[in-house]
Amino acid sequence: MILLGSLFLSLDKYSLSVYFAWAAEKRHIQSNPVDSVNTIKEQPHAPKWLERHDLHALVRAVSDRKKPSKRDHAIIILLVHTGLRVSEACRLDIEDLTIRDRSGLVRVRQGKGNKYREVPLNTTVRNAFKDWIGEREGGPLFTSQKGRGRLTARAVEQMISRYACAARLGEGVKVTPHVLRHTFCKSLIDNEVSIDQVAALAGHENINTTAKYTKPSQRDLQRAVEKMSWE
Repeated sequence: MILLGSLFLSLDKYSLSVYFAWAAEKRHIQSNPVDSVNTIKEQPHAPKWLERHDLHALVRAVSDRKKPSKRDHAIIILLVHTGLRVSEACRLDIEDLTIRDRSGLVRVRQGKGNKYREVPLNTTVRNAFKDWIGEREGGPLFTSQKGRGRLTARAVEQMISRYACAARLGEGVKVTPHVLRHTFCKSLIDNEVSIDQVAALAGHENINTTAKYTKPSQRDLQRAVEKMSWE
């Protein structure tokens, strides 16, 4: 058993498959146990996400306006702290939210592939929505500034782009709703949330999609080697 455990730790699936195929052929074992093992495909590139200081600068850009928008603040907080797709956020109605003093959740009724899921709301999101919803009891969660209709995904993209410009983020830093979704997933991974939980929260059908957030960025690698610095 010790030898077998060592093999699993030191060999990849291909090598193990070859070994167990030989063992099965020689009738040392009944079948190849590796055939039923699913591997996680290597992700060639890590997705783009925001570093903490850029994220905070983006949120500050909302509050720094002469007339801060509670709606815009709620949208950005929702995307960052739930990882909802912008299309999912725009389809939400007030009835899809449950907000209590110590818990809350949002019901995504039409996720990708028309899949339903529930995402818990942390304290930051709950506070943002208490300010935004107020006394409203029904209808679309996010409406246009003049309240003439449901907010569109395109309008959210443009709004976030304006705040990103106002925040004067670093060169090459691009902010879109999907980047905020990536930031949510990456933050969970960095906080040692298991990959299956991240997949469930983000609504990923394939865990290979979630695995890309485990691939380190160049900044992650830089921080890693800095830990060994003697200076």
